Amino acid sequence: MATADADTSEVERLYELGDRLSSAKDKSQHAADYETIIASVKGQNVKAKQLAAQLIPRYFRSFPALGTFAMEAMFDLVEMEELAIRIQAIRGFPLLGKDAEFVSKIADILGQLLASEENVERDAVHKALMSLIRQDVKSKFPVLISLLFITYRVLSDMCPVV
Repeated sequence: MATADADTSEVERLYELGDRLSSAKDKSQHAADYETIIASVKGQNVKAKQLAAQLIPRYFRSFPALGTFAMEAMFDLVEMEELAIRIQAIRGFPLLGKDAEFVSKIADILGQLLASEENVERDAVHKALMSLIRQDVKSKFPVLISLLFITYRVLSDMCPVV
């Protein structure tokens, strides 16, 4: 019972931090709150990880100094066993892709996830890729071409031609 209470309080704490960031006029004053949200990815609570997967992309652009830390957390989330966490993280990637610094890394991860056996996960990846493309076709086209080559290599490894 104590574990359930701790899990609930962790999720409630993340909601409080998200509300505080949402209502803040100067979000940069709340970097510690964002760091706490990112750090929750390392915890054990599945619901907290799902919520972190929503909150990290939402406030990503407000904390450029924490960009690498936030991206690493999102990459950790897509490697989780729980499908719901992975899908939530995949849905957040288009928001992170607005920062040109991370587009190629995001495209690389999404390209690898195209080989997923889960239909729901593959659909989320397709939607994330399409959203990423729609943001700015000209600047993202070279990255997406490289993604096609990566995908081709992954698929050819999975299904070698006889």
